[in-house]
Amino acid sequence: MATFSDMRFAHTEGVCDLVYSPSGECVVTCGADGEVRLYKGIDDESPTSHLIGDETLAVACAEDVFYVAPSDTNKVQSYGFPDGSSKDLVAKFTADSTALSISRDGATLAAGSGDMTIKVVETTSFKYVNIEGHTAPILSLALSDARDRLVSASCDGNVCLWKLEPEAASKLATFALLKSTSDAATAPSPAKVAWQNKGSLFSVPTQKAVKLYDGEKGEDRGVLTASDLADDEHMAATTWSPDGRHLASGTTKGRIIVWNVEDKKAVAEKTTSRGYGINSIAWNPQKGSEMAFIDNQGYWGLLENLPVSARAPSKPAATGNASAVHIVDDKDEFNEEELAAALFESDDDDNENSFSIRKIKKETGFLSGGEEENSNLSNADVKGKDKGDFSSKPGSRAPSPLPAVAAPTPPPRAPVIQVQEAFQPGSTPIYLSSRFMVWNAVGMVRSYQGSDEDSSIDVAFHDSSVHHPLHMANHHGHVLADLTSELLALACEAREEDLTPSRIFVNFFAAPESGGREWSVELPAGEDVMTLCAGKGWVAAVTDMRQLRVFTASGMQLKVLSLPGPVVAMAGHGDKLVVAVHNGTPLPVLTSTHFYVSHY
Repeated sequence: MATFSDMRFAHTEGVCDLVYSPSGECVVTCGADGEVRLYKGIDDESPTSHLIGDETLAVACAEDVFYVAPSDTNKVQSYGFPDGSSKDLVAKFTADSTALSISRDGATLAAGSGDMTIKVVETTSFKYVNIEGHTAPILSLALSDARDRLVSASCDGNVCLWKLEPEAASKLATFALLKSTSDAATAPSPAKVAWQNKGSLFSVPTQKAVKLYDGEKGEDRGVLTASDLADDEHMAATTWSPDGRHLASGTTKGRIIVWNVEDKKAVAEKTTSRGYGINSIAWNPQKGSEMAFIDNQGYWGLLENLPVSARAPSKPAATGNASAVHIVDDKDEFNEEELAAALFESDDDDNENSFSIRKIKKETGFLSGGEEENSNLSNADVKGKDKGDFSSKPGSRAPSPLPAVAAPTPPPRAPVIQVQEAFQPGSTPIYLSSRFMVWNAVGMVRSYQGSDEDSSIDVAFHDSSVHHPLHMANHHGHVLADLTSELLALACEAREEDLTPSRIFVNFFAAPESGGREWSVELPAGEDVMTLCAGKGWVAAVTDMRQLRVFTASGMQLKVLSLPGPVVAMAGHGDKLVVAVHNGTPLPVLTSTHFYVSHY
């Protein structure tokens, strides 16, 4: 039965990470106190400690070196294991490195950063491949054993599968599985992805389950679930057993669940004595019955006596002996010879319980003379001959083998086409807590997303003679904006929880009326604003119903036009409006976009 060891204090509260050394004899931890500690076991009273910096955000360990991502340095540094001697600068970013993953042989290191990029580095030559594609800081990484695949999880809510080549990397698949946040500190969980040992699967911890995917093409391979998770409890980190047959996940409430991946059933489920969220979890690479974990308070411990082996069981060798013994666990199950004897060779007239198809055919006249003569052969005679030799029967011949049938060729797999979503020009991603709603030649509109009470919008003009700065509360949750020298336009999405419809708000500060004029309009139920723009004397919005709605600066709706496809973006200047929409199904690398220009 799986049991927890006593938990030990390792680091101060904050970001913590934990890995095993390749030998499985040492647990390497790092944390918010800037130290890396090497434990030779849970009872090690004098662990080796190395002060690296103010904070250590991630750690990885190879045979004779360990790698650390210190805060405020924007780099990944290597140190001798276990003496902690400083070695090489491995990677450099424009923001802190936030995630590390090393291949099983220690030849390749992947590092992710808060600048939204990933570097895959050869640890001997220090040649690297730079990967771009995420739009928020990197949360976690996982390299395949073959070093040809990489999985990355990001604060943008996406998990990406990458194909690695010596001088480039290409994205194979993207999965929108996580909640979007502005940085790792505000993410609901560490979202530690993991690659299967000696296998091709990878795991992604989501809110209420762990999802499995094939690492070759990114195909779905199932879901591992747990019962009785709290509403605010998330899967936080995953790790695979050394034999690749089991997977474990820690949650944000201190629970650890172990599944058998083949039948997707939980074989162990325990909650730590402290009950804090699991920041990192690692399986002992040489001891399948043990794993280590560390929580967000800096305490680590062991889960021991797991029903898992360190190596995958070897498969029995195939035998060509046709007379091999067939063991049947079910007493009611027959092997092939027993079944043939029961159905065809039992002509015992004295046994009223006997059953024979041959006997029934004989009594009903369906058994030919030749078949009747052949039926006189005893079962012992048949068993005494080679089943493949028909030459002992005069006039008999071996049956002709059936012609080989080629397996049907599967249809080609349809390419995954990612259609460009609607976006607002001049803005930063919507999930950031502090973001630019628009930045153009007139000024900038910034939103600050905190709690419902302190969400606000600030407007600043490049030319202060146009208008004084504006500050307003953002009670309606506006996410789109445009700014001209006449007006400020804002729009928000519909909210299902309180049945609030999508809304357009305009501050026409250059109106002839003294003090300007403000107005708003609510869209019909089920219709959401996708893009927003303004020009001289007009405001336009495109909705998810493919409707282009145009208003005067004073609030009168001029027209409603139906667009031929989903909107991509739109922009306005003076009396001109340009709308870009999808027109037809795009090709894998090309999109079909049409532009419409109007004058108002």
